[in-house]
Amino acid sequence: MGRAVKVIYTCERHAAQGGRACLQEQATDANGNAVEIIPVTCVGMVNPGLIARTLNGGASEVGLLGCPSDDCASREGNVWLEARLNRERSPRLKRSLLDAPIHTSWLAPDQFKQALTGEQPDKTPTLKAPHEVQDIKEQLRWQSLVPALIILTIGLALQVALTYIPYNPYPNTQAMIDIAVQSGVQSGQLILEVDNQILLEADGSKSVYQQVPVSAGEHAVRLSSGTDTLFDKTVTLDQKEVLQLAFDEKK
Repeated sequence: MGRAVKVIYTCERHAAQGGRACLQEQATDANGNAVEIIPVTCVGMVNPGLIARTLNGGASEVGLLGCPSDDCASREGNVWLEARLNRERSPRLKRSLLDAPIHTSWLAPDQFKQALTGEQPDKTPTLKAPHEVQDIKEQLRWQSLVPALIILTIGLALQVALTYIPYNPYPNTQAMIDIAVQSGVQSGQLILEVDNQILLEADGSKSVYQQVPVSAGEHAVRLSSGTDTLFDKTVTLDQKEVLQLAFDEKK
């Protein structure tokens, strides 16, 4: 009858660091039994079916050596594997193997030899996915939501209060000249002069729709297109009054 062989599956991170020396020579455990170390990319790749085949193939024990809690190099491989062994995640370990010699060690890469000697930290933390729904529910108790609700209430109250503040895009002392030339001016630019000052110059080949603010009071207003005068009058505009100058030059 051959010697009992313990098979340890470990991730490549452990194999490249603490397990390097054990891979280069025949490793043994604390009882002197031979240990066969098989590196995988992540220990989460070891499924219960592979563990069962390893035991059926003659292994006296199967060890699974992975990263500590919240330190898996492949995100949550350690969490997934432990959940499968605890029958909490598919594929699940068969019930017939619940008492089989299957052991897990969640150690830092430089603690590899502790998995061979059987030494373990004072307490191996139970692995838990950091983003499990249960964790989120525990963090989202109503007490933790109170500050957010207060901020939301204040923000909504300010928004409602702002709707009661009158909005006036133009000062109360201003009036407006509303220009609408619906067809192109072929003879030149469209020019608006107020009190001999040019306030608007527009391309005469295109329709023009423009609002020009002016101060309330009396003004000399002249609108011309090239050599044609469209409007030339002195007008008195009250506050917020709009002078509409609308022309269709095709007519």
